[in-house]
Amino acid sequence: MTMLIHSERNKSGPNTDSLAEAIAIANHHDGVTGTEKQHVAYDYALRLAIGYKEAENVVAESLAGIANLTSKTGWSPQTKFHQCPLLNISYCPPSEVDP
Repeated sequence: MTMLIHSERNKSGPNTDSLAEAIAIANHHDGVTGTEKQHVAYDYALRLAIGYKEAENVVAESLAGIANLTSKTGWSPQTKFHQCPLLNISYCPPSEVDP
């Protein structure tokens, strides 16, 4: 069974625009080859981090919307999803919170 979900882009909510711009900037020939100045590399990293954080919010809201939409109970809890960006360590703050 295929489920189609119609969604419209929410202009006021989180989006991936900053990430798209950061990726476009970081793909400049100096960024790809590593010949940019150090302060420019820091700027690339900052832009990518900001974009990542905003995209993380898009994913969390999307997953919460899908979870609430597919809830079979009729009760729609306000589900919150969190990501653990440090996958190489065993500590993740959202997983340490008591329900």
